[in-house]
Amino acid sequence: MKKLNIKQIITAMNATTTAPENAEIDCVIHDSRECELHFNKKILYFAIHGEHVDGHDFVQNVLSIGASFAVVDHMPQSEVDTQKLIFVEDTVKALDALGKYYLKQFDIPKIAITGSVGKTITKEFVANVLSQKYCVHRSEGNLNTIIGLPITIFDLDDTHEIAVLELGTNHFGEIKALTKMVEPDIAVITNIGESHLEFLESLEGVFREKNEIFKYSAKETFKIFN
Repeated sequence: MKKLNIKQIITAMNATTTAPENAEIDCVIHDSRECELHFNKKILYFAIHGEHVDGHDFVQNVLSIGASFAVVDHMPQSEVDTQKLIFVEDTVKALDALGKYYLKQFDIPKIAITGSVGKTITKEFVANVLSQKYCVHRSEGNLNTIIGLPITIFDLDDTHEIAVLELGTNHFGEIKALTKMVEPDIAVITNIGESHLEFLESLEGVFREKNEIFKYSAKETFKIFN
């Protein structure tokens, strides 16, 4: 990851902080358990509200074991150094905004792939073919959600010449948000199938959601629908 300073971060996320603007980070996490894995990095931790746990409950711990700063949407209950806190309205939206800002630092082609099935295999196939000639950044595993995609975007560095990214969804509006984050040069839908019907309701709902990758891509984006 390329270094970002606090001034860049708060501008990208429309955030507030008393942290020094010239302080830098070079690692972004949202899982507190990953903090010790990056002990030699300057870590920015995003406190995300999960289905079962609230990342704000771990802010004191991650700061005590090495994280440089934490992004929060409210003051943690435990005592922490407020100069290490960056305040936003919504930590997930802030993570997405920072991911979009970071991706814009690289003037490289971006390929975004979605679909009911086959998107991970397609992503790997495309990345493997392109890597015969280019240094390719591919989204890791199935990190394709509004939380996972920005995390994998932060692995981009100046050696990469192309980004191949997977966009996943199980709720309406997620492909729209991911497409706006990536702003792809090439957009791909592998297929439309009966996936996530508990949230997308019907095959028509799946199509409507997946089609957002075309709807919110630029006019000049090359679009592929299998």
